[in-house]
Amino acid sequence: MKKIINLLLVVSLALMSILYDSSTTVSAQEREPISVGILQFNAHGSLDENYRGFIEGLAELDYVEGENLTVNYVNAAAEVSQLPSLASSIEAESDYLFAIATPFAQALANTTQDKVILFSSVADPIGAGVVNSLEEPGRNLTGTTNIGPIEQQINEILLPLVPEAEKIGLIYNSSEINAQ
Repeated sequence: MKKIINLLLVVSLALMSILYDSSTTVSAQEREPISVGILQFNAHGSLDENYRGFIEGLAELDYVEGENLTVNYVNAAAEVSQLPSLASSIEAESDYLFAIATPFAQALANTTQDKVILFSSVADPIGAGVVNSLEEPGRNLTGTTNIGPIEQQINEILLPLVPEAEKIGLIYNSSEINAQ
């Protein structure tokens, strides 16, 4: 969990470096105001931490909500049917976009090719069709994945704890692209 949050902070700092002119030091009041649309699929501890980490990363770069930062935040409460309209609406109101979870990364990818889109908590960005590869996204999206190498985790963590295990079960949602 801590690794995911740290990685998210790195990605948010990367986005903000696009906005940051390193040749000058300016206060929050002097920075050009920006608006960021944040789309979160549903309320969940780790997804909420993604949101908080992103806002903290912006604050570290002197983008302060209410001063030079407008945050357009939407939590879709897992209402999949609303994703396209929510994505279109927030895209129209925002300079930059941040998608928390696969469904919104996909919705935003289908909404605009002109704005910077960051994503987090996307298990399989390639399989979800939001990037061409992890090394070179090939689009206006970049972000973090929240799934580790399953086989490596089983071999290095689980099997040493229970070497006699003959069967290992994984819980997944078959309707998600990352489960295929």
